[in-house]
Amino acid sequence: MSKIRFPRYQIQDFLELIFGTVAIISAILTIITFFKEPPTYIYIIFMAVLFATSLTFFVLLIKFKIIAENRLRHFPESFHKLTHLIRDEFYNLQRMHEDKKLSTEKLIDCLQKTAHESVNILSLALSTSTDRNISVCIKYFPIDEPILLRDEKDYKNISVKTLCRSSNSNLSRNAHSIHKVFDNTHFKKIMMEKLPHFSAYNIYELSDKLKDTTGMPYQNSNPNWEDYYKSAITVPIRMESKYVPKKISKSIHDGSYDLLGFVCVDSPSTSAFRKNDIDFYVQYIKAYADLLYQYFDRAYCYFQLLSAEEKRRDIK
Repeated sequence: MSKIRFPRYQIQDFLELIFGTVAIISAILTIITFFKEPPTYIYIIFMAVLFATSLTFFVLLIKFKIIAENRLRHFPESFHKLTHLIRDEFYNLQRMHEDKKLSTEKLIDCLQKTAHESVNILSLALSTSTDRNISVCIKYFPIDEPILLRDEKDYKNISVKTLCRSSNSNLSRNAHSIHKVFDNTHFKKIMMEKLPHFSAYNIYELSDKLKDTTGMPYQNSNPNWEDYYKSAITVPIRMESKYVPKKISKSIHDGSYDLLGFVCVDSPSTSAFRKNDIDFYVQYIKAYADLLYQYFDRAYCYFQLLSAEEKRRDIK
């Protein structure tokens, strides 16, 4: 005989009904007893505790239900906005190039505007889902500086630039900062240790673990990083090299991946990315990074073509 399995939402609805009913009944009984005959102190305390406990669980269940509904609603909606945006801007670059209306300056401007709009969409979706303030930024390798990695020494001199930050980011954070890859734990782990991503729901705990295992705590080129975030997720904007068409690339090649930059997500709260949920958020951000790769790669290719055309005009 097969076991009866109830969907989780039905169990939550049932518990919500039970605790809500108990809270109402305990309140009604307390009022009736108080007017009917003087209740004992023990009875009053018991009913008060029962009412408070039931009401607390009822409110928590309602909160969890709202969060779940927000996640269900906002993630598909935001992902559609992202795919819609990247698709349109991808072909917009092609149209402008075909119409001879695209220059290197215009290209970089389009790249920044599209990236900024996309991080705002992602930030809103994550903030709504977690009920915490989530900031997003994109770090990229300078579009006009080709880099080919040969050995570990090369990593020590590579830097990434901040292309844009979401509008809800702390205003004191530098919008166009430059960071050395070697000075940042999250970038090093992805580039040097070949990790698919970096994630930490509590940077302080991670830092202690790293210090115990490697002797080196969490590192960041911004000495004031603790003022801005306590949890973080970093995902590379990349594609396996075997799928990349042969081209003169302005991106990072390490033999395995064509790497264009990083999507950096962080929050000042250690409860933003809960331990049981963080993998879900990592996968969502990776999907966003995959979209960005296509747009960035198209922009990089056009930049090479436009730069070559401008140099030929200058020579003439």
